[in-house]
Amino acid sequence: TDEYSDLQTLALQAIRLYGDQAPESSDASLLLLMIVFANQIVEDVNRHPYASDQVPYYKALTDRRSIPDMVMITGLAAKYAMQQGSNRMQAMVFNYYSTLNSILWNRKSGNGAISLTVVDGGSNASYATEG
Repeated sequence: TDEYSDLQTLALQAIRLYGDQAPESSDASLLLLMIVFANQIVEDVNRHPYASDQVPYYKALTDRRSIPDMVMITGLAAKYAMQQGSNRMQAMVFNYYSTLNSILWNRKSGNGAISLTVVDGGSNASYATEG
């Protein structure tokens, strides 16, 4: 987990991304709320079809998890924007899911060309091609 930041650092970066230019002045209750948001992101990752490993929940702000920092930062900012009812919510949620999908896809399949795999054994002969 050395390559991943602790939750407190991620939370402060997310608050800054949201638009607060002095996140260090955030009160403790906001940082504790970030643990709840972080665990919602853990659930998003654990349910995601591109995820390979189950990630445990955060228990403290000093915890690190094997979720890429950009996924956590954009996710925390999006969840905070939703909680605040911000007009930035729509753009931040889009950015979060776009980041989540692209990073998890890249982890699973690399950045090569996308190809389709027949999973039913090609059972319909009318779809078969010569060559």
